[in-house]
Amino acid sequence: MNRNSARRFGRLRFVGEGPGNSSLDWACRDVAAALERLPGEADHVSPAAPAEPRLCRIERDLLVFFLLPEPSDVLASVDAGLLRDNHVIAYACGDAADMRRQLERRLEWIDEIWVPSRFALDALGELAKPAHVVPLPVRGPEGTQYPRSRFQLMGQRTVFLAVLDAAASLQGQNPGAAIEAFRAAFPDRPDVEMVILLQNAAAARGLFRTLSDLVGADARIWYWDVPLSHAETLGLISTADAFVSLHRENTFGVAIAQAMRAGTTVITTQLGGSAEYTNPSNALTIPLRPGASGEADHDAAVRAFQRVAADRNAFRDMIATARSHDFAALFERAVLDRLGRIEAGRANREERDNAVS
Repeated sequence: MNRNSARRFGRLRFVGEGPGNSSLDWACRDVAAALERLPGEADHVSPAAPAEPRLCRIERDLLVFFLLPEPSDVLASVDAGLLRDNHVIAYACGDAADMRRQLERRLEWIDEIWVPSRFALDALGELAKPAHVVPLPVRGPEGTQYPRSRFQLMGQRTVFLAVLDAAASLQGQNPGAAIEAFRAAFPDRPDVEMVILLQNAAAARGLFRTLSDLVGADARIWYWDVPLSHAETLGLISTADAFVSLHRENTFGVAIAQAMRAGTTVITTQLGGSAEYTNPSNALTIPLRPGASGEADHDAAVRAFQRVAADRNAFRDMIATARSHDFAALFERAVLDRLGRIEAGRANREERDNAVS
C-alpha cells in the first residue's frame, strides 16, 4: 500500500488520548503521533475542547476516537456535523467486555472499529459494524536514559518488574501469580527484588490492601505508585533485568511490548493478544497450567525467574530479537491498508452513483 494513499483523506482527526497515565494511555498517544506522521495533515481534537466549526464542512476525512476502560464520552464534545461528515473509527483498546458495552452505546456514530489484536477481535464478538485488527505502534525509550538510583533500585540486585494498571481488570492482570512465583523462586535470597509499577493509582481503591496481602512481610517486593512520565516509565522498564506478566488475559499487552522494545527480558504467559507477538525466540514464554483455564504454569514461571537471576546477561540474542519487532511499522502498514480500502469503497460507490444519475 503506497503511503501517498493517505493524502486523499486530507486530514486525519482523532479525539481522546486515554484518561490517565498508564501504559495503555501512552500507547494511545503513540497512535496519535503515528497518525500525525502519515503523509498529509492531521488534527488533534481534545475531548475537552469544542470542535472548530470549519472542520464540519470538510468532507471525505477520517476521525479516530479511543475507547478505554471507564472513558469519558469523547463523542459528546465533538460537533455532530463532524461525526456525520467523516468516516468515524473507534479504536477499542481496553478490556473486551468493557469495549463491547461502550461500542454498543455509540454504534450509530461509528463506521468501523479497530482493535489491537486478533484475540481482541474474537473476544469482542459480532457487532453491527465491521472490525479490523490494527496493532498498537508501541515504541521504546528515546533520549534520556535513567539510572537505577532514579527509581530507588539497587544496582547490584536482580530486579523483576511488573506493571499493574489500577483502572483495568485485576483478575485479568493476575499480579498474585508473579508474586507467588518470585517468592517460590527465591525463598530467602537477598540479592533480588520485585517492583510493581502501579499505574492510575487514583483508581486503586482497595488495591493497596490486596497487594499488601499478596506481598506479606517480604520487604524485597514493593510497589511504585508515584505517577511517571512516558519517558520515565520506559526508563524504569529498561533498568529492570526482567519484565513479568503472568496475566490471565490481555487484548494487546502494551507494557510487554514496551519491555521488548526497551531491551528488557520478558517473562510472560503465552496467552491473549500478547501471544501474537511473543514466542520463545523473543521472550521467556510460560505455558498454561494443565487443567487450569488461563493460569500460568507456576513451576515454569519459577524456573524462568531463576534463570534470569542465575545470569542476567544470558538472554542477549532473545533481547535483540525482541527489540527488532517493529510495532510502529506494523501499525503503519495496517492503517495504510485500511485507508486504501476505505478510499476504494468510496470510489466504487461514487462510480455507481454517477452511473445511476
